[in-house]
Amino acid sequence: MRALAVSALSRRVVVSRLLAALAVLPFAPEIAPAASLAPPNADVLKLVSARAKATELLASLPTLLEEDLPIYLTQFASLNLKPASAALAAISSQLDGKAGDASLALAAQLGERAARVSAAGRDRSLSVAAAETKGLAAALDDALGLVGSIFELPAQKPSAGAWTTASYFGPFACEGMGLQRKSESNECVDLPGK
Repeated sequence: MRALAVSALSRRVVVSRLLAALAVLPFAPEIAPAASLAPPNADVLKLVSARAKATELLASLPTLLEEDLPIYLTQFASLNLKPASAALAAISSQLDGKAGDASLALAAQLGERAARVSAAGRDRSLSVAAAETKGLAAALDDALGLVGSIFELPAQKPSAGAWTTASYFGPFACEGMGLQRKSESNECVDLPGK
């Protein structure tokens, strides 16, 4: 009888030690990332945000009224675009050699382009504002390419596209019911040719 008690006790001890050892071991080998990039800091996030805001500005430029241009563009440039220049200048010290020099030149270019976007707003020149914003977006793409060599860049959100009543109201919109929205109204009318 005593032999049975010892064997049951020893089986219990062996099984518990085996389970404890298995709990410590990983079930799958850990795979190290291909490149050990640093997580994005506040300056990197400012650059990514400025790039998204430049895209947003390009999409909203055709919808702005001429009297809104001075206020909208100067405020937009100072709040959303100008911080990118200082952020890139701060990051450039962490880049090596030619990349650091190129990032300093890009930081200066970003500051100049943001000032030109603001000036285009004061001059009420929509075409100049669009051209400068496109140039600023290209410079931000170059800057993010340089910064992406040492920092992990957050994934960019897909753009939602232009807002339409059909996309907002879905099947409850006039278009969702096979009708057409009357211009400057909330009435639905039959499609032409019906």
